[in-house]
Formats: sequence, C-alpha cells, structure tokens
Amino acid sequence: MSAERETLFKAHGVRYSELWHLPYWDPSWQLVVDLMHCLLEGLVPHHTHNLLGLTSGSTASASAPLTFSYDFGEVPPGTMTTKEMTQISTIQALLVSQMTISDEEACFDKLKNSLFHKNMGPLKFVCNTLGCMPQKAGRTFKIDYVKALLEWRHGKPLTAPQEEPQFGTAEVLGCIHDII
Repeated sequence: MSAERETLFKAHGVRYSELWHLPYWDPSWQLVVDLMHCLLEGLVPHHTHNLLGLTSGSTASASAPLTFSYDFGEVPPGTMTTKEMTQISTIQALLVSQMTISDEEACFDKLKNSLFHKNMGPLKFVCNTLGCMPQKAGRTFKIDYVKALLEWRHGKPLTAPQEEPQFGTAEVLGCIHDII
C-alpha cells in the first residue's frame, strides 16, 4: 500500500488523505498566495503588464501631448494577439503625438525608427485603417508600410494649436476692475 502511495505521489505530486473524500475539501481554492511569491514570482507583473496593459510604452505614449485627435476605430476581437494589439495602440499614439518644429527631419527619423521596430501585422492594420496602403506593385515589405504611415503623418499638423489666453472675457475684466 505504501509503494502504491509513493508511486501516486511521484506521478502527481499529491499525497493521499481522507480529507479528499470531503465534498467541501478543495485545497486549490483554499490557499492564500503569500506576498513574496505574489510579487516576485510574477503574479502582479503579469496582471499589470498583460491584463491591464500598464507598460512603460503605454505610459510614455499616454503622457505625450497629442497634436490632433483621430478616431482609429476598434480592432476586431480575435484577429490579433495581445502583443499586436498593444503595438497597434502604440503606433496610433506615435502618429498623433506632437513633434518639435525646430527639427522636423529628426522627429520624422525618430518616428520612422519607432515604427520600424513594430511587427508588420500591426503596421498593415493601421495602414489599412487609415486608408494609406502602400501603392507598390509586387511584394510589400515592412518599410513600405512605414513609409506610407510617414506620408500620412506628413499631411497632419506637427504641433497642437496653441490656445490664446482669454483676457477679454467678462470674468477676467471683472477681476481686473475689482483690483483697480
């Protein structure tokens, strides 16, 4: 009997216990994940990075000021992997972010390099969404999609329009009147 239990333990990693006969006994639901393993073994990083999409790329692109807004639409579910969907969001954020007017060429080179590091599937999807597919006979490469996106971006404003401060409003004039 002992040899049979040892064989089962070696095969499945679980020892026999009379508790297994109880209907409410389910150790997989009754254990507590300790803090060390939760943080260091990757449970929290998995949830924050993969499930919630909180990555350094997503925070960097979200904090960059937008030049203009554009409705890119939704990615049909099940057509892309999680990584590709993240790359699509990053590409879209790169395309609408502000560029410095002082060195336009360097900004477009940086954008070109950033786009070139993305997978071809997301680049193709974004090109198709924007209606700027490469007009090339024969086989299209990643660089063709990058060039098409750069051409599309060239037609858009480089920086967001600056809002002029409103000094002539009734509220501001009333405050000035009160001070004088």
